Amino acid sequence: MTDYSEYNDLMLLQEIKKGDKLAFAALFHKYSRFLKLEAYYRLRDTELAEEVVNDVFYNVWMMRLDIHIKFSFKQYLFRSVKNKCVCRKRSMKSHKNVMNHVKEIETDIDHGFDPGIMENKELGQQIIDAIAHIANPKSKRAFELQFIHNKSPKEIAELMNLDPSNVRQMISRALKIVRPLLKKYW
Repeated sequence: MTDYSEYNDLMLLQEIKKGDKLAFAALFHKYSRFLKLEAYYRLRDTELAEEVVNDVFYNVWMMRLDIHIKFSFKQYLFRSVKNKCVCRKRSMKSHKNVMNHVKEIETDIDHGFDPGIMENKELGQQIIDAIAHIANPKSKRAFELQFIHNKSPKEIAELMNLDPSNVRQMISRALKIVRPLLKKYW
């Protein structure tokens, strides 16, 4: 078993490129705490910060053969966390916009929703059509539970017997499908 404590980041990266999981674990152990602090500073949510850091390290492992570092791997990791946080914030903003549209539709539903007589029947039909484009049944169900039934990811995870991070990923994938279809309404 190799002792990676004497390895610098670029040496660790070379070992990771060879598929060495212990080198990857050493890199994760070296930076994960600091990266989580950085992500928390940007997102103000412990769970999201941890998810962002895990996503960054997942991408490092999956893209390990394509990573070319010229200067500092530490800077690469922190920049990746920063970019992922920016994307998360943007996604959360879009999520809020969709939630507002869904709440408007729910109000119409509570007051006898009928797409034929709805004030903005085109929007209602577009949302129904957009949801129909979600191919994965679990993603579709998670999306509907969150946006139509106002369930939290934790509640959805319990209902669907899934991990909350999987639920967030499914909803994120569903949003990537729905968002372009509804873009003209925001």
